[in-house]
Amino acid sequence: MRAAGKVVASATIMPYLEKGAWLGMVLVHPESRGKGCGKAIVSAALELAAKLGFSWVGLDATEAGRIVYNKLGFSDCFPVQRWRTIGNGKCGGRQMETPSSQGTLVGHNLGSFEPSPADRLWIEHLLQEKGTSLLTRSGSYALLRPGREAWHAGPVKSGTADDFARLLNKACALCGEDQIYLDCFSHPGLDRALESAGFEPFRHLTRMVLGRDALHEPEVPWEIYKGFEWG
Repeated sequence: MRAAGKVVASATIMPYLEKGAWLGMVLVHPESRGKGCGKAIVSAALELAAKLGFSWVGLDATEAGRIVYNKLGFSDCFPVQRWRTIGNGKCGGRQMETPSSQGTLVGHNLGSFEPSPADRLWIEHLLQEKGTSLLTRSGSYALLRPGREAWHAGPVKSGTADDFARLLNKACALCGEDQIYLDCFSHPGLDRALESAGFEPFRHLTRMVLGRDALHEPEVPWEIYKGFEWG
């Protein structure tokens, strides 16, 4: 969205799960806040999602944004937290020195966590991005992607707390002093595993949905999908 020739607000829409869209990166320039720009850019994004044939829209909202989304008809699903490692290093988009993938899932033992055809296409698309790595252990896996300021972990799929912790430790070892961000729903087991691996929560959000019944947390707590930002 532009005003007086300058960008004052932005938003992204991307496919998410079956027939759904994900609304993200809703940003309003500080000087334009409180003037209806946020509501206007979200409304425009929802209109675009409808034109593209999406039947529902999901998002993760900050406490301030949640008020706007409630007025637009979104309903709460469950709380989500962003965690980070305590290191002070910044990723800066650099590549891993020893990447564990070459843009494909071929040759990786994913066991019972073999992704659906749609998820497989999405993961292999992400693996084409510069610096992205796939970490695996005993059929469990985690995707690690470079962002502007930190590495982003997700999706993560694991059957046990032990394998989940080992994937986290492997990611931390690869990233060294660089920070890692990871988004997940609130769960006591997840919280303990993340704290043990040296993560701390620093951003609290609410997963919301418009146009369908509420989204539910994964039945297995060690399953984590991409968060509200791509990094």
